[in-house]
Amino acid sequence: MRTRGSSVAVGNQLYLLVLPLFLILLSCQTVPYPQIPPEPSQMDDSQKKQAYNDFKLERGGNFFFGTYFLQGSKPTRYPPGTIGTLFEQAGDPSKSAYNRGSGFALASTLVGSAGGSLIGWPVGTAIGRSASGISPAWTTTETILVSTGGVLVVVGIILGAVSDGAFNTAVVDYNGYLSQRYSQP
Repeated sequence: MRTRGSSVAVGNQLYLLVLPLFLILLSCQTVPYPQIPPEPSQMDDSQKKQAYNDFKLERGGNFFFGTYFLQGSKPTRYPPGTIGTLFEQAGDPSKSAYNRGSGFALASTLVGSAGGSLIGWPVGTAIGRSASGISPAWTTTETILVSTGGVLVVVGIILGAVSDGAFNTAVVDYNGYLSQRYSQP
């Protein structure tokens, strides 16, 4: 006969198995690399126009829900990590804007996550206190943690907005490079 304690232990063991498997499956995302534009030297004007339309980039999403890039009319969403080779091909302005955007996106994620943790810890503690009948009064330390976390979240949002601007600049520079390469107005 099972007791309440043994079912909790089995639940904890199952949790320790399911969570890592879920995280592994979540991180196993297969995205093809974008196509490199062909050399325009052997193309006529209609082929150049078609190539420009097939290989120009658009940026979608945002820093809250994920930035992605679209190439031409293809439905594939390319994350920032897979699209870097195109910006490198387009030259220094596009490459440096892309690198700036990637750096700010990483900093935004790290700073925002730290801020969320600093907010979540005292809030969770207060919820736990009130659920167990203890007064959920905030201590000075918890107030400092929440305040610091709030500041870090705001800084993370600002860094995310800066990364979006840098990615937009990289796309404009890349499309300008393509326009010049394929002699499009």
